[in-house]
Amino acid sequence: MSARGDASVRGGATARGGVRGSASAWLVGAGVLVAGTVLVIRGAEPGSVEAASAEDSPSAVLAGTVASTPADAALAFLALLDGPTREKAVYALNDDERFDWHFVPRRRNGLPLKEMTLEQRTAAHALLQATTSAQGYLKAHAVIELERILGILEGRPGRRDPEDYYVTVFGTPSPNGPWAWRFEGHHLSLNFSSPANSLTVTGPAFMGADPATVPSGPKAGWRPLGREEDLARSLVTSLSAEQRATAVVAAEAPRDIITGSDREARLDAFEGLAASEMTDDQREMLFLLLDEYVGNMAPDAARAWTTRIRNDTALGETRAANPALAAECDALFSGDHILPTITPNVSMHAQTSGDPLGDYMRSLEVVAELDVEHVLPAHEFDIRELKRRVNEIRDHHRERLDEMMACVDAGATAWDVAGRVRWATGTLDDFEPFMQRAAVGETLSHLEHLFEQGRLSKVKREGLLHWIPV
Repeated sequence: MSARGDASVRGGATARGGVRGSASAWLVGAGVLVAGTVLVIRGAEPGSVEAASAEDSPSAVLAGTVASTPADAALAFLALLDGPTREKAVYALNDDERFDWHFVPRRRNGLPLKEMTLEQRTAAHALLQATTSAQGYLKAHAVIELERILGILEGRPGRRDPEDYYVTVFGTPSPNGPWAWRFEGHHLSLNFSSPANSLTVTGPAFMGADPATVPSGPKAGWRPLGREEDLARSLVTSLSAEQRATAVVAAEAPRDIITGSDREARLDAFEGLAASEMTDDQREMLFLLLDEYVGNMAPDAARAWTTRIRNDTALGETRAANPALAAECDALFSGDHILPTITPNVSMHAQTSGDPLGDYMRSLEVVAELDVEHVLPAHEFDIRELKRRVNEIRDHHRERLDEMMACVDAGATAWDVAGRVRWATGTLDDFEPFMQRAAVGETLSHLEHLFEQGRLSKVKREGLLHWIPV
């Protein structure tokens, strides 16, 4: 399996009953992880099951009409609910339920399809259509249909219910204010947020296919998520032996998504093959794969994400989280690029080259010129004075450069310097290994920037890189 997050996760799993399932999450999937512009391969061949028959699903399970905007569609759905059904379907925007998403079969909150009238069900799927593309909507339908087929293959049709999918609305849908909603069941979790002006942010977004290929019956050979898998495998087989050595980071795929349904998607470190290290043809194959996932979104959102990904890749190997601009609502989704009270970890890793801190500082100059009213970061709270916050971050890094320059003394390794500088949460020796790696990586990026400025030179001594004042 593989999944998306406002961040990045890895996966690959064997489904129950010996069926090799497949899963997708938008921007990440089919055994491929994209972290910034980094490619990681994790995957396995789909398996097989014994022959079974499959009947066509009831046409009433998924049917709808197209609404003009997500807010209009949500309001139309809510208008059809009475007191008890509304109580099940609606939560406050800040309720913890909004973060309790998952893609496994379990008890869920919200209003399930099987408890809706036909009119309510039609309105619910009109809402799904309003927040996805035609491709994304049909894939969601396919995941629901596979649930019924999986029940037949397992010999437990009563356990797999294609009507056990839930709609949950958070807040009051409005074209001018924040609200959110979720459509979720087994192998399907689609979460949508609308900060303002009908701008819809999609994620987390998970789609899974089990079986990956229907083995028998009227739908034998059907692969609802097959294109993702085929594109990913084509990219992998195009890699040279040297590229594969970097891209393939595990001989066997882990049994499930690394971060599961955690509130934050995270990676211990960047791994894989950078897009900048691919040939032009391979990069285009990567873009086709990404487009397949991004194409599940509503068209406007898909175009914005596609443009952002291609622009980020064109910049090279920059690993810092890059912001997305939503001009229609005068907002900047800054991710980890600009945060209200802390600064992102700008590090050097084994695959990194160049001057990542210099790249980050130059990107701040570009962002500072944006005329936006709202800056929505990945953590903490929104930022109202963009230029002021950018200046604070730049000043912080300049001070940090001077501090590290002083800690080099007559010559030191990055580990030496990281152990001498101040850290807000303790000393290098106090940190867990992951935090030590982050601290040394950030120290390296500052030392490399000092080298680019001509303030430091570097030389190897007994196999270790030492930094020396010029």
